[in-house]
Amino acid sequence: MYYITKIFLFILLVINFAFSLSNYNSGKVVDENNDGIPVVYIHDLNKDIWNITDSEGNYYLNSSFQNGDTLEFIHIGYHSKKVILNDENQRSIISLTPKTLQLSEVTYTKNIDRAVNNNEVQIVKSEYSSNSETKNFIRKLPGITIKSYGGSAGISSISIDGGTSTHTKILVDGFDLTNVQNGQMDISQLPAPFIKSIHYIAYDINKYGSGSIDGVVDFKPWTNSNSVTLSYGSFGHFSGNTKLNFYYKNTSADILIGYKKDEGNYSYSWKDNNYERKNNDFEQKYFSGRVSAILTKRIYAKIFLLRTEQNRGVAGQKWSPNLIARRKDDLFTSAFTLGWNSKNGHGKFDLIYRNSDDDYSNPNINVNSFFENITTEGKLDQNYNFTKKIKLLGNLSLRNEVLKMNKINSHERILLKNTISILYKPMKIIKIKPTVNYEFSPDEFEKVSYSFGTTIFPKQKILESISLHYANLYRFPSFNDMYWEPGGNSELRTEKTDVFNCSSKFKLSKFTEMDINLFYKNSNDLIQWMPQQSYWQPENIAKTIRYGYKISFDWNYKPLNMIGKFHYDHLISKNRVEGNYYNKSLRYAPKNIVSFNIQWQPKKAYVNLQIDYTDEQISLYSYPNDVILKPYLIINSSFGYSLGIFKRSIIAVVSVENILNKEYETIHGYPEPSRSYKLTLTYNFKKKSKKL
Repeated sequence: MYYITKIFLFILLVINFAFSLSNYNSGKVVDENNDGIPVVYIHDLNKDIWNITDSEGNYYLNSSFQNGDTLEFIHIGYHSKKVILNDENQRSIISLTPKTLQLSEVTYTKNIDRAVNNNEVQIVKSEYSSNSETKNFIRKLPGITIKSYGGSAGISSISIDGGTSTHTKILVDGFDLTNVQNGQMDISQLPAPFIKSIHYIAYDINKYGSGSIDGVVDFKPWTNSNSVTLSYGSFGHFSGNTKLNFYYKNTSADILIGYKKDEGNYSYSWKDNNYERKNNDFEQKYFSGRVSAILTKRIYAKIFLLRTEQNRGVAGQKWSPNLIARRKDDLFTSAFTLGWNSKNGHGKFDLIYRNSDDDYSNPNINVNSFFENITTEGKLDQNYNFTKKIKLLGNLSLRNEVLKMNKINSHERILLKNTISILYKPMKIIKIKPTVNYEFSPDEFEKVSYSFGTTIFPKQKILESISLHYANLYRFPSFNDMYWEPGGNSELRTEKTDVFNCSSKFKLSKFTEMDINLFYKNSNDLIQWMPQQSYWQPENIAKTIRYGYKISFDWNYKPLNMIGKFHYDHLISKNRVEGNYYNKSLRYAPKNIVSFNIQWQPKKAYVNLQIDYTDEQISLYSYPNDVILKPYLIINSSFGYSLGIFKRSIIAVVSVENILNKEYETIHGYPEPSRSYKLTLTYNFKKKSKKL
């Protein structure tokens, strides 16, 4: 650790000669219906440099865009707009006007921490929370629970509305990172500093195909930052990372290099005795790079790279600890995007490659396994405006999935997917969107799914919008389901779910907004592993029903620079398989979830408080009593201060997790850490001029 610290200090001193204090502006560009406008070019008229919005209309301006600069927002089919950049319009939504309508001034609406579309929720990290644990960040999203095998070393996955993790699609910057072996994504492979924001898409998700039954969670990476961060904390925690941004006219490049080490040996109790969690260490090395270039006024290109390496202990269950089992897993993904903009629409082509290795050894039971997952995908998206009221949205992808087992056996399949949507706006206050999706795998699966949704924008002061949506969604069996030895079942059918959603958005006051979402999900042919003579085998026998509601409040009190989030989720789940457990609540499906977060930033200080409550859950059906996970209340807090030194800034953040020192589990038998402390120091820079 001593040498690592010296290396980071050396990097800090070297870069110090080239950069100075940095902040960035961000926002979203929308049309007259508050829909994000992709591929909007942002021209700084003072410096003759460019930027571009992403596929959802979001933009992030690097430090070369400074207060006082005049920005011109340009998109074919819309009147270009000019805005003078200043502190007042940071993190705002900018509305453009179509050329067919009378030109009006640029308008700034709500803070972008709140999504514009009814089906989307977005949360964004501040510069004080860039190093905060991903698990705590995710809990701000409604309906989401984290399943973890304990501490940093534990494999972690996301579940939505009491469903399985295989029913949640995980994306990174819009690219699918699903592990083809088990149909999940271990989010512990994503470093906390890598993540800038998280987008949760609850419905209208047919285009994402297999595995998106309960929703889509898209992790957006950091951008436009120049900093060095060091962190020390409880249970032997140390981490450090460097973020750099380079730019030259129409090209911008971002680099992230980091390291994390947790010894992870915290205390826990079992049967009135105290123990120490051992062989629970976690080491992570990571690198990421992004390059964005505007090639012409109608064409742009992006390159994305992410490499993470994890070396972790496998501590086992608390009543059966393991002191020698180890897991080494690597994740590498790369993507190339070529996008274009035309008079009648916009589109892009993505070429994506994902490779992950998992090497597990447990001498206690003489197991040494190695799995390699390889995914290659080409994806074409094209939006075409037929008329002022009708837009065609098309998506075509070809995907190759390969699983190599112990470097001997391998399995491979090809997936072809085509999605077509029609966005129809018969009048300004109504939006209708039917979607048809076809996905095909030769000699294995074939599925046609569809959805229909409508959104109404009533002209009322309080009620902003009402959305109704239906979809039939699905999941193909994973390679584990089909080929695990022993027990794999190659005759498995596709899992199917009918989903109904009703969502409303309200503007309660100048500072407060509310969302209400009602949902109903009926699932059939779910895959469940059943005991055979000497092994377990999956079968399509499970049936479930889930319904409930989610209420969210967002407020942004600008006079005090204070923002807050609150959500309450209520879930009724029922097992519909005939037998002893018929109509019982599903496993790991808490009935109630509550989350409250408030952030206050008075001048150079920062205060954050997060409170999360999760109701009791059935972890295992049993007789005469089921095994129950106790409810838990977790309180986390952090305090930060920004110091200006020689025209640079140092941000110091002290965070306390699990303040009440509660013992809790998210998976039965795997205790989570007790109270912990962390000190994080971030040294920010601002570029004077750095060419590529």
